[in-house]
Amino acid sequence: MSILAYMIKIIDRCGAIVSIPIGFIILYFGSVSWFLILLSFFVTASLFTKYKQKQKIGLSEENTDIRGWKNVLANGGPSASFAILFYLFNNDAIFALSFAGSISFAMSDTIATEIGMLSKAKPRSILTGKEIDIGRSGGITIQGEIAAFMGSILIGTLCMLLLYRDVSLPPQIIFLASIVGGMIATNTDSIFGTTIQAKYRCLNCKKYLEKKMIHCNFLTVQEKGIRRIDNNVVNFLSAILGALISASFIIIYR
Repeated sequence: MSILAYMIKIIDRCGAIVSIPIGFIILYFGSVSWFLILLSFFVTASLFTKYKQKQKIGLSEENTDIRGWKNVLANGGPSASFAILFYLFNNDAIFALSFAGSISFAMSDTIATEIGMLSKAKPRSILTGKEIDIGRSGGITIQGEIAAFMGSILIGTLCMLLLYRDVSLPPQIIFLASIVGGMIATNTDSIFGTTIQAKYRCLNCKKYLEKKMIHCNFLTVQEKGIRRIDNNVVNFLSAILGALISASFIIIYR
């Protein structure tokens, strides 16, 4: 699957290489059920990404659709870590819920971004409500929110049907935990994107960019945010948040 994703230009070579051990870790330390959930996310996210690639829209130049190793690690790394913890702590249900929350976020955020960028209406800042450029971090659209919700329901359903076999939790708790964790983390990701994520501006054309680079023969300058926090760091933080929120549902059961 990693090789296929590389061939159809969903992920680059390094991204494909990193995705392989993540898959094996989840399969070995989690279970086949965990791997099937990961695989479902990978396939669905790839399909949405490929669909968006076919649309002729103008986006920020650094917001390419081909995902690198940092993006793969930011989205899959937390899930792999929870699989290891699940194994080390004798199949503790809290880590299964953490896995569900992190994957739910990854799915919701990915398809919300892909569908949101196809919206005819400009996205609005999640904090101010003002219109912002398409592709700019911190923006939300109605289509994107609906897509995020559907993504969280998909993962929640899969987790409900598959994870309950590995842990002694009622399926409805797994389902609800996945949806709530995924949705809150996805919208928090937008808040992080508009507050702490580094943002840059071209000195010549004033175009918005998300990383330091040469544009119009000028070096972009940082406009706001924290320099070392890029979109991948924001995704990682949000995945952890989604995991914590979903894991908190263990309190309802215990």
